Amino acid sequence: MKSRQHNRPRYDASYLPATKLAELGYCETRMVLARRIGPRVTKEQQCARDAGSAEHARFDRQVRTQHNRPVPAQDRRCFIATAVYGADDVRTQQLRDWRDSVLDRSTTGRLAIAAYYAFSPWIARLLVWAPELQRPVRAALDLFRQGLTVSSTQGEHHDHDG
Repeated sequence: MKSRQHNRPRYDASYLPATKLAELGYCETRMVLARRIGPRVTKEQQCARDAGSAEHARFDRQVRTQHNRPVPAQDRRCFIATAVYGADDVRTQQLRDWRDSVLDRSTTGRLAIAAYYAFSPWIARLLVWAPELQRPVRAALDLFRQGLTVSSTQGEHHDHDG
């Protein structure tokens, strides 16, 4: 029984790494010999492999650090829209997104959010208690949402003027 070298990773026979595939294009005979007698690696080749592996590991850590950060949970509160449309409705989410992407970026916007949270729970309870009020509030929110859509569309076109 052959003893395995502990330094070399053991590959699944059905797995073909890209470097091996590239070598096939380079030298088919080399691949056959490597399969029969095992790979022969010069000291320079091993140094290059080690440097490549170290660079890959560094890059992998960098990517994981930058792209796998936990995303903070979005504030799901949107009392009036939830009372009128429902918590999971697209229109409610549109208003949450606007709050987070526009209002929350300025001091004035954050003050408006704080004022909204001070009064909106009471208004939402009123809308649940008196459903006939939901229709005019829905109409007002729909007009407001249309304004958001128009202003964001105009902003996109404005960016390309020049």
